Amino acid sequence: MTDIDFAILAPVPREHLEEAPGVSASTGHVAFGSDKWELFRDIDARRNGSDVPVLIYASHNEASADWGYVVAWRGMYIGAVDTDLGKKEEERLNHRPPSTFKYKGDNATGWGIFWKVQGLVQLPAADRRELREFQSYRTGKERENAAPRGPEVILRPHWL
Repeated sequence: MTDIDFAILAPVPREHLEEAPGVSASTGHVAFGSDKWELFRDIDARRNGSDVPVLIYASHNEASADWGYVVAWRGMYIGAVDTDLGKKEEERLNHRPPSTFKYKGDNATGWGIFWKVQGLVQLPAADRRELREFQSYRTGKERENAAPRGPEVILRPHWL
């Protein structure tokens, strides 16, 4: 058992999530982009080298609105690359879902940070959870069933 009492809840576009488990399995991890570099620096300081559970839901657009705010993927956060352009370029080329290459801004300089997830899997339907079932790490209260604006820290659910 780990002493990590928190987890990461994050949105990722569904088209990237559909390819991400294969990338994670074949390369060792998958990298997602974010501009919340301060959040990930804080997480890295608090995790003290331990892996942190990540719960991911498909972010919404008109085409995926029927998916709902449901956590349907799980993995382990293993770290982030935020300042070294060479390392960010390596992540972009080798650990990003192929669907990210069709977006001009989705490159090594387009994000403040690439956060890395190992062992990403899609959860069976029976194991999926709505966002309101998680608790904010900051307040300890249940979340609203509204999407966060990017990754956030939540209390680690007892079942993780």
